[in-house]
Amino acid sequence: MKNWLPRLVAKAPFTVHTKLIGAFFTIAALLIIFGIVVIQVLSGINRRSEELSQLRRKVAAFRRLQHDTTAQLYSVTSALLSPEEQTLESSLRQLNEFRYDLDRLQFVTRDEVELFNKIRKEHEQLVQMIIKVVELTRGHEFTKANELRLTKTVPLADILERLTNEMVNRAEADMEAKVDESNRAYMTSRWVVIGFAVGSIGLAILLGYAVSSSLMGPVKLMDNQLRQIASGDFSKRVEVPNRDELGTLADNLNRMNNKLRDLYQQLDAASRHKSDFLANMSHELRTPLNAIIGYSEMLMEEAEDRDRKGSIPDLQKIRASGKHLLELINAILDISKIEAGKVELFPEAFNVKALIEEVSGTVQPLIEKNSNIIAINCDDDLGDMYADITKVRQILFNLLSNACKFTEHGTITLDAVHDYSERTSRLLVSVIDTGIGMTEEQMGKLFQPFSQADIQTARKFGGTGLGLAITRQFCEMMGGDIKVRSERGRGTAFTVRLPMAAPPPRADAISSATSGDSSKSV
Repeated sequence: MKNWLPRLVAKAPFTVHTKLIGAFFTIAALLIIFGIVVIQVLSGINRRSEELSQLRRKVAAFRRLQHDTTAQLYSVTSALLSPEEQTLESSLRQLNEFRYDLDRLQFVTRDEVELFNKIRKEHEQLVQMIIKVVELTRGHEFTKANELRLTKTVPLADILERLTNEMVNRAEADMEAKVDESNRAYMTSRWVVIGFAVGSIGLAILLGYAVSSSLMGPVKLMDNQLRQIASGDFSKRVEVPNRDELGTLADNLNRMNNKLRDLYQQLDAASRHKSDFLANMSHELRTPLNAIIGYSEMLMEEAEDRDRKGSIPDLQKIRASGKHLLELINAILDISKIEAGKVELFPEAFNVKALIEEVSGTVQPLIEKNSNIIAINCDDDLGDMYADITKVRQILFNLLSNACKFTEHGTITLDAVHDYSERTSRLLVSVIDTGIGMTEEQMGKLFQPFSQADIQTARKFGGTGLGLAITRQFCEMMGGDIKVRSERGRGTAFTVRLPMAAPPPRADAISSATSGDSSKSV
């Protein structure tokens, strides 16, 4: 949109359809004009060809006349040398043929009337002299006939020959001039056609460039603006000079951008308020829940001491429900802290294999609950890891408990490998189950907070849908990632990659929680 011509086309107050139709008709008009020019040039070439052909016929006729004049003199001379009646008749017959050829020239040499009249006049005189010579020869007056031939006939024949030569030379000069004129006209016509063709093509290209640039320029600007909006940047506006549908579309895009910016700010504020509210409420709920759990344990001990075994099952249910509710509140508190950007990393050195054994022992009741089998495969060179042990523990616990929940009478495999293939050594942990698996659609919303595979799964297996969301956020905060592979009815495999030495906390991982998942969980 930097050139003045595309901007001029863009500013034209016409619709895109009208501009395209106008460009089409302009190019069609150029083709029509080019065709007319070519027809005119061809007509000129054809006209000059006809004129040149006429000149060639004229030269041929003049040469024939010149030949007839020479033949006439030869015939008269022959008649005098051999005064036979047959020779004399032949000489007179040639006179008539010459007169016939001369009459034909009247239609060929209209622009040379004066010279033609002179030739006719001299020819008539020559005819009269030849007739007299023939008559004298027939009367056997050979001396007078020869004298008349030498004194009258030969000079007239010389004059006639000179005039015919002049006519032939003039016609040949006209023909040569016409040939030169035709060559010059051809060169001029050729350059006219080439110039008009090049000009038409250049104008068509320029027009096409102007129209396409006036259309594609705003489209590219709006495409970039949409990319900015998709990335969460609402600070820019798209400015186009168009006064057509694209200009209207750009204005609507700017209005949409402003509304989305306002809505985004409102959602961001609502998300912060929500996170603060959940964090405060979760904190306030943990105290009475801990008290309920503590009192239920005290009552269980008292019931055992006083041998009131009938009330122990109810107290166990109270404690189990309290612990379950406390776990839910802790999960909500964790995700709220992540969304609020208040989660900090506290790295320390710990033994990876020992941590895995600890977590597997913790989830052993969950494994036995659904009659599952766990298989743990750890490399001997796992060694120590420098990271936030609490968050690594929670990552492992969430993955194993999730596998236990969705697997019955199956196998859960945990593989831990020290990966040296990258520049930074990493811990690769894979948790593979033979459970119910997931579809592509279900995996698409797997890591969204408060989201589960479907309603039936949520009702059957319970849970808040926060475990995997928290797991992903913890992985990204520690410079790692998590990937999933699953097949419906065959099982699921989660793979976590974490650096063996903890990097600084990733700001984008914390901000992504507030800008991405928080808006989905309002």
